[in-house]
Parts: sequence; structure tokens; C-alpha cells
Amino acid sequence: MTFFDSSSPQEMAKAIYDATECGAWVTFITPDEEIPSADLTDTQNAAPWPANNIVGIRLGSIVEGSDAEITGEALFCGAFDESDLQAEIARIEVLADDLWNEANDE
Repeated sequence: MTFFDSSSPQEMAKAIYDATECGAWVTFITPDEEIPSADLTDTQNAAPWPANNIVGIRLGSIVEGSDAEITGEALFCGAFDESDLQAEIARIEVLADDLWNEANDE
């Protein structure tokens, strides 16, 4: 899947969540804060990706069945491409799987 083709930041976040076994979340980084995708303003979400004032993203996952949460590295607009995003998604998926297995003795 090509996440960069998403029509809005929330569409991108939903596509990443739906495409991952771990249900990866996305926060969007502005110069002032990190905003969970569900908390984006209508103005931030109305613009195509990358949207108004968004300078990067961060992925992570809550590992169900454990007390673990993964917070990935910040990826800044212009400094990463689709392959970098796919690599970060794969890294989060592996970490989530490892942590789930560890918590569930598998």
C-alpha cells in the first residue's frame, strides 16, 4: 500500500492502522507538538498529505495482551519516503510481535 497517496492525514493514519496487525497509531508532528490523528483540526485534516503545519509523523502501537507500548522514531517530511515509512511500519510490527510473545510466553 502507498500511504503517501492518502488524501488527508487522517486517511493516512487509518490506512496504516488497517494495514498493520498491531494496529499501529500515528501522531502528526507540528513545530509545537505531536497530535494524535484523531485530534487533528478540520483545517489540518482538510489539506492533502503533508498537511498544514505538519512537519513529520511518529508511529507506535499499544501491544494488546501486555503492558507494553511502542513509540517509534520521528520521521520528518522531506527526510523520508514511502520505503522509509514501510521500514518503520515493519519495525513496529516486529517489536509488537516480540513484546506480545514475551508477555504471553510464546
